[in-house]
Amino acid sequence: MKSIKQIFFDSNYSRVPVFDESGRDIIGILYRADFYEMLLNNKDDIHKILKPVLFTTSDKVISDLFEILQEQQVPQAIVKDNGVVTGLISMEDILEELVGEIDDKYDF
Repeated sequence: MKSIKQIFFDSNYSRVPVFDESGRDIIGILYRADFYEMLLNNKDDIHKILKPVLFTTSDKVISDLFEILQEQQVPQAIVKDNGVVTGLISMEDILEELVGEIDDKYDF
């Protein structure tokens, strides 16, 4: 738990992907708020609070991906090509491509 707290502290990310024990497959998305609420309730099983992962490929048409993100009400998708994680794309990334940089006080 200490290492997870350190990741949130050091990065100030609001959510992070969680990998399986092999370090190759993402098993869920951990939200910072859910994590700290779990700690406040003296719980310690992050698997119970992980959110499902939406996977996409790098050749996905961006407008189609945007619609999928909206429909499934998820803020990001993990990019996976040939079975390998190659990145993460967020709804904010897509919007910034359309309208320019969005000033976010939590972006570093």
